[in-house]
Amino acid sequence: MLPSLAALLLAATTSTASAAPPNIVFILTDDLAVADMEQLPELRERFTTQGTRFDRAFVSLSMCCPSRATTLRGQYAHNTGIRRNGAPDGGYGTFRDRGLESSTIATWLHDAGYRTGLFGKYLNGYPNKRDPLAIPPGWDDWVVPSRGEASSSYNYKLNDNGTLVHHGEDPEDHVTDVLAAQAVEFIEASHAARRPFFAYVATYAPHSPAVPPPRHAGAFAGTIGPRGGAVNEADVSDKPAWTQALDLLDGPATRKLDTTARRRLASMLGVQDLVDQVIDALSRTGELDRTFLVFTSDNGYHLGQHRMPEGKDTYFEEDIRVPLYVRGPGVLAGQARGEMVVNADLAATFAELAGLTPPAQNDGRSWASLLRGETPAWRRGVLLEHWGAATGERARGRGARRAEESTLEKPDGVDGADPKGRSRHANLRVPPFVGLRADRYTYVRYDDGERDLYDLVADPHQLQDIAGAASATLLASLDRWLDEMSRCKGAGCRVAEERSPGGE
Repeated sequence: MLPSLAALLLAATTSTASAAPPNIVFILTDDLAVADMEQLPELRERFTTQGTRFDRAFVSLSMCCPSRATTLRGQYAHNTGIRRNGAPDGGYGTFRDRGLESSTIATWLHDAGYRTGLFGKYLNGYPNKRDPLAIPPGWDDWVVPSRGEASSSYNYKLNDNGTLVHHGEDPEDHVTDVLAAQAVEFIEASHAARRPFFAYVATYAPHSPAVPPPRHAGAFAGTIGPRGGAVNEADVSDKPAWTQALDLLDGPATRKLDTTARRRLASMLGVQDLVDQVIDALSRTGELDRTFLVFTSDNGYHLGQHRMPEGKDTYFEEDIRVPLYVRGPGVLAGQARGEMVVNADLAATFAELAGLTPPAQNDGRSWASLLRGETPAWRRGVLLEHWGAATGERARGRGARRAEESTLEKPDGVDGADPKGRSRHANLRVPPFVGLRADRYTYVRYDDGERDLYDLVADPHQLQDIAGAASATLLASLDRWLDEMSRCKGAGCRVAEERSPGGE
């Protein structure tokens, strides 16, 4: 790590506001889909009128813990080793035991003089019985749920800098509102200390069960879930075996998805309030003009597409695409960027915004120059990864429930939630795969050798798998590219992703 501005940052306590390094406020939602944001115009407006949106932002692995580990370290999952939500190759304990907490965006910025704070969800499985009040390296302010089910919004305990603080069932205990208040307090304290700051605000919304604050409980009453496109795909005979096993969604299943959509959107109005409070605090303290605000999600979410009721974990666009909005000093207002960016880029981008060079471990690339309207050489593809369910766990089995309970979360809306197993959705598990999301194609290769290929120009909803009809030359070229990407490390990833196969 080369803290090129460390001396300047450490001297910021006596500098004027205009000379101080920029602040960064990072708001990370949980399971927010691009389609959700289309229903939240006021929330979008908070960012788009003053900043930039990325129309092709992706996550490499659409699952909570691996995605968050990638965000913290700037590495693909095959390099972090965090491949699932729980042990033995995922979860907080694995992240900690492998020493990954010793080098994260928090330690980089803290060592360079920033005041750092995390408010909300950390990694699945945090904490554990050995150290229930653990605070990872690099964080000056740590307010993270440590007991209860924070995803249900009430009846949880926060690890507030080493002290457990109980929150019950009163309206003011709603977890989104509590996190908003904590973030505001951090901004005010950092301003008073005349320190540049990095605030990581990780909401549980709209993760299931998506409980909105009481003031928003009746919102979106007439809203229905997604329709058209790939929703309840009529013919899946061209799809891989795991997709062909899915039944068409009937009327009750569709109505359930409509209810889910309404709850998710209503819960996001609490996040909109959080954003408003953060912006207000920055404005009141005079910090707004030198603060970057970054808003995104840890993964996307499907609601009925390709016959899958609700969930994530796949390579389909609904799961890997995420909203990404940025505003701040020098960011062009009203700009829409079409370059492919990925969650592995976040750490490198935060580092550059702070004037730092990330360590060699970093797989991603900074998109700070894109915010200013520049057009540098850019990647042609994003790596996709998925290692399947944890060994021995069934999608809705006892092991899966125990794993979810240990993360302070209700289970995700797992595809096929019929408790009596009357639907073939009940046993849906996406097999392990690696893949590429390229400019034109989504290409996926499963462990058993099966392949999927979609031409996103001709077929943006991914309704026709053309792997069986594709030329051997194209498939061989994609395989070579995928082999290189799936093994890449550090700078090698940035080289590999700029290659282009024949036909791209």
